[in-house]
Amino acid sequence: MPLSRVEAFANDLELAGEFRRLHDLDRGARIDLTPAQAAEIRAADKATARRLMKTYGVKRLSINLLDGVEYLQAERRPEAFYAEALAIVTDYRLGAMKSLPPPWEYEDEEIAEFEENGFEDFDEPFDIADYKRRQARLRLDDYPHAEFTMTVKDTGYVEHLDRGIHFATAIYGEYGWD
Repeated sequence: MPLSRVEAFANDLELAGEFRRLHDLDRGARIDLTPAQAAEIRAADKATARRLMKTYGVKRLSINLLDGVEYLQAERRPEAFYAEALAIVTDYRLGAMKSLPPPWEYEDEEIAEFEENGFEDFDEPFDIADYKRRQARLRLDDYPHAEFTMTVKDTGYVEHLDRGIHFATAIYGEYGWD
């Protein structure tokens, strides 16, 4: 969900500032520039560039453009984000992995049949029509997944999520496998 939608929802929950701060720690803060500031950065020599990096608190002066606004992107602070996340998430339980092996992997009998017909490289889809037919039959529960339970210190952090919503996340560790 885009940060703007989360912030709009969070305004009712008085958590918009908290979401912005967490977003900035995770992604790096956006520092909007005036046209004069952008011009100064573009014209900067090495000494001026060092001073400007210190002024803006960035490690590089790479100007980005979004919706007609030029900006700098501050560095991510993953350690600070992790510390904040530990304060917000009070409990996390990961269930067993389900739907393994992935449904797009071919069975042994199918591989043997393909080998008989001269196919050897299974890294690339060899029959795109077959692959698309397989994908069309899949339901969300057919994909590898794990159920999890997360407890947070304030329900406002998760009220914008609906039961059963699908989202992908990076999970550190063994993904619930023994």
